[in-house]
Amino acid sequence: MLDTSSRNLRVIERCLRALGYSVTSVAEGERLKLELRAAPAEAIVASVDVSSGTGLDIVRDLYPQATRPLPVIAVSARRRSEEVLLNAPVELLMGAALNAPLDPAELARAVTKVVAPPDRAKAAGILDDLVKDLGQVGARLDPPVGDLRIEKTSVAVLLWSVDFNDWTGVLHIRDTPGGGIKLWCEFGQLVFAQSGDGGDVLETAVQQKRVDRKAVPDVPLRNLQDETGLLMALRAIGMHEVDAIVNDTVMRLVREALALPAGRVEAIEGETASEELENPLSIPPLMVEALASETPKSLEFHRNSSVVGRLPPSQVVDGWGFTGHSAKVLEALRAAAGEETTLHAFLTRCAGLDHDLRVRTGALLDLLMESGFVHIQGRAFDVETEQQLSELVRLIHRANRGNKFEALGLATTATEKQIREAGRDLAKRYHPDNYFEAPPRVQETVNTLFAIFQEAYTTLKNKETREDYRVSLGGTSQETAPVKGDPALSKVSVHKGRRLLGKKRYLEAVKRFRDATLHDPTNAEAQIMFGWARYLETRDAMIGTTELEKALRLDARSADAWYYLGRIAFLQKDTVRAAKRYRKALSFQETHTEAQRELRLLERREEEAGKSARESGGWGRGLLRRLAGKDEG
Repeated sequence: MLDTSSRNLRVIERCLRALGYSVTSVAEGERLKLELRAAPAEAIVASVDVSSGTGLDIVRDLYPQATRPLPVIAVSARRRSEEVLLNAPVELLMGAALNAPLDPAELARAVTKVVAPPDRAKAAGILDDLVKDLGQVGARLDPPVGDLRIEKTSVAVLLWSVDFNDWTGVLHIRDTPGGGIKLWCEFGQLVFAQSGDGGDVLETAVQQKRVDRKAVPDVPLRNLQDETGLLMALRAIGMHEVDAIVNDTVMRLVREALALPAGRVEAIEGETASEELENPLSIPPLMVEALASETPKSLEFHRNSSVVGRLPPSQVVDGWGFTGHSAKVLEALRAAAGEETTLHAFLTRCAGLDHDLRVRTGALLDLLMESGFVHIQGRAFDVETEQQLSELVRLIHRANRGNKFEALGLATTATEKQIREAGRDLAKRYHPDNYFEAPPRVQETVNTLFAIFQEAYTTLKNKETREDYRVSLGGTSQETAPVKGDPALSKVSVHKGRRLLGKKRYLEAVKRFRDATLHDPTNAEAQIMFGWARYLETRDAMIGTTELEKALRLDARSADAWYYLGRIAFLQKDTVRAAKRYRKALSFQETHTEAQRELRLLERREEEAGKSARESGGWGRGLLRRLAGKDEG
């Protein structure tokens, strides 16, 4: 798991460990390299937005460290999931792409699809609970008061909260220090909108080509009536068109506000507009109408992408004022709660083949996605294409992990005839011309693979260059080359970890001890301290015991390993087992001070408990004695 977001790490670790997976988190490429070389993994969860660069590029560079292509689940807060899948490095076997902030149910669904959980029945029960919780998420929106950053709270979310809280005030939305857009709201409805520069109706008339900008005289315009009066004087609009162009202006400003990717919002409660629309506009339907004039982003997803709805409670949805088709879409989302339905199936259910209705459906999905009530789990390709990509990635991985002989599927002892036959066969099967009608992603992957084949074949087909290459290999390949450790770095990491452990900084200590085990997999002390620190971090006896048992496999006579196993048993209030483990430690090292001390304390407690029992005659006789005394009284 490669991520630098503490929130993502918490969600991923808690969710996947609850499902029975073992999870290792890393925050930089060097650690990921060591982890992939140290132990076999089943999948990689990687953030696209890591602070040190694109996370998938880091994974791509280290991918050959894994013995086989691992499914990669990408997480991004900045890019749509389908965009991530389409633009991921071609060398990676992409399992899924998720949007942050992560929902545990969506994460669990994605991971269990690519890696079977250890206990399928238990995982299925947990997943059902997560899905139910996901469907119960309500509109937890706070009134938009104060100065807010758009990057953290989108304009769509702010407008939802204005509606939800029946808020009255002004939202000044700006992506630069000056100018911006102001939206006045009263009791959760939009009553007026203007830009910081003014002249909004005139700008709408210019954009609609009702009037030439050069033909507009430079005269002072104090309010809305001045603007519409000037347009009527220029014969750009008639009296009957005034309301329509004002409404078009409001739509334009709302659309521009919703499209702002960054900036600030100043929210002032209680401020009312000096001018109002004759018919105040309900904000949620207004946003849908504003976005329906453009191609919704949701319609750009693959038809087999999964639509996951988590609508808020009915009373909140009813308050949005949706009618007609929009209400039908909400009902369809509610009916699909907790289930997976494809985007194509959902659009067909809501709009059939009607293009305009599909656009309106997409506009509502856009808003619900931006506000966190709907998630579309992107899928860039159909099943057949995914299988095709999987085969191509496997061949690229074999080539990148091994040598030029292995790239062609041959042993280093291959003859010239075998090399030429392999080259012809691969060229025939994977020539880019054979994939002329394939999806662009497949074509890109084939081009990468074919270039690898060509480069390997060019070197090996000639006897002289082939023999020189054999000599350079030295009889080994990357796959069989031993993993080199660094005992000195391992000792340094153990020392740093002990210091952090003494300060009770358990999470940091765990990372240092883990580094030590990776730098030198044979360092039993590092594995012992890692197991003990993991227990202190998690207070999970099974996790700590499992890691300490690994240390015993490195050194079966390790007194320290048995001592810390005893400490875990004692802290779990299993004093009998703790005493046995302390004695086991002393059997390998009679002078083990800590084991001696802990065993003496346990024996003293047993003696004191026995003495107390003898003095009272045992708990049964003591009880009878107290009852007899009570009778005598």
